[in-house]
Formats: sequence, structure tokens, C-alpha cells
Amino acid sequence: MNFNDFPASMVTLFHIMIVNNWFITCNMLCTIKDSALPRMFFTSFWVLTVLIMLNLVISFILEIYSDTEGEVAQTYAKLEAINKFKELFNEVEVMAGVNSSDDSETDSNEGSDGEGPTKPKQSLKRKSSAMLDLLEDDSGLEVKTK
Repeated sequence: MNFNDFPASMVTLFHIMIVNNWFITCNMLCTIKDSALPRMFFTSFWVLTVLIMLNLVISFILEIYSDTEGEVAQTYAKLEAINKFKELFNEVEVMAGVNSSDDSETDSNEGSDGEGPTKPKQSLKRKSSAMLDLLEDDSGLEVKTK
């Protein structure tokens, strides 16, 4: 531990910064120089690096992490909404395939009193509206329908 050259002085200052028996290094230099100036230097260096600068760096890292955590949660929620939307879309697509092949049957299956679409068509409408509701609720998108 000395200040004879630049690399050695950086090692000495790092040694003091991590508070690894810094007072021993300080006492050694005070004894060699017969002065209290090294003690003032090391104390001021420790206050500036450990108490101020190191805490600032750690606070910046923690702040960045806390900001990113919200964005990650929001992205994860959007991905879940997209997966739910895909599942509903696949169900609607399957039902639409069933309905298109059974169009003649569903027309003949309409009630004799003309009440409207049969159960497969109502189920298709429910799934479609569920998909639109899911888009509006989970992703915050406003979906305009006709």
C-alpha cells in the first residue's frame, strides 16, 4: 500500500474505499510522513467516495430497477392479454368453420316463429364480444365496432 506509482495508488484508494482496515493504511502513512495530513486526506476521501458517491450510484441503480419493474409488469400483462385473445380467436375461428359448413342446417333450424339465430351463431357472437371486451380491458385499447 503506497503512492509510488499510479496503479499502486489506485489499489490503495480502492482498499480505502471498500473500508478494508483503512485506518491501518492511514496510520502507516501518518507515521512515515510525521503529519496528520494523510489522516485528513483519507477521511475526506472515505466520506466522498463511500458515503456520497457510492450511495448515489446505488440509488441510481435501484431507481432504474424500480422504473423497469413497472414496465416489465405492464408488458407481461399485455402478453397475457394477447395469449387470451389468440385462444378466443381460435375458438371463434373453429366455430365459424362449423357455422359456414352448417349454414343450410342453421337456416332450417331457425325457430318457426322467426326468433333469430340459433345457438351456434349466438355463441359466436358471445365469443366475438368477449374478444373485444378483452382487448378493451387488458390492453387499454378502445375498439370501435359497427
